[in-house]
Amino acid sequence: MKRTFATALTFAAITFAPFALAAPPSAESLEKLLIVTKTDKMIDSMLQNMEGMISGMADKMRPSGEETAEAKTNRDNAMKKILPILKEELSWSKMKSMYVQIYSESFNQEEIDGLIAFYNSAAGIAFVNKMPLVMQKTMALTQERMGPMMQRVEAVMKKEFEETAAAK
Repeated sequence: MKRTFATALTFAAITFAPFALAAPPSAESLEKLLIVTKTDKMIDSMLQNMEGMISGMADKMRPSGEETAEAKTNRDNAMKKILPILKEELSWSKMKSMYVQIYSESFNQEEIDGLIAFYNSAAGIAFVNKMPLVMQKTMALTQERMGPMMQRVEAVMKKEFEETAAAK
């Protein structure tokens, strides 16, 4: 019995030791990672892309045909109120602590050190510098796909409503 317990304890120690030894990342290393990845600039770029996407969505939401001056003014006024909310809530000053928490919970010190080394390499620097363009292109292509996708969704919903109405 004692031998079985000792064997189980040894097995558990060997199996779980690497996890216990993995040090959590330090605040300094997380800060360095956020700097080398230019996460603050990425957030700014994301906000600019979102602004364009929301404006585009607002344009698509208007009724077909001529838009009245009053409707355009109302839409523009709403955008003037919505965009500052987005900029405030998604600002780097509010998002930074979230990133630190997520990275801290997701990576250990060794992994953070490896990421910092990568992002300081030529490939990592190129990745970081080109990511805003990648995100901009991704948002533009996603926005293009939204129109046809929404048409399909509307068609499905219309058919479902018609079938429901016919069944009654």
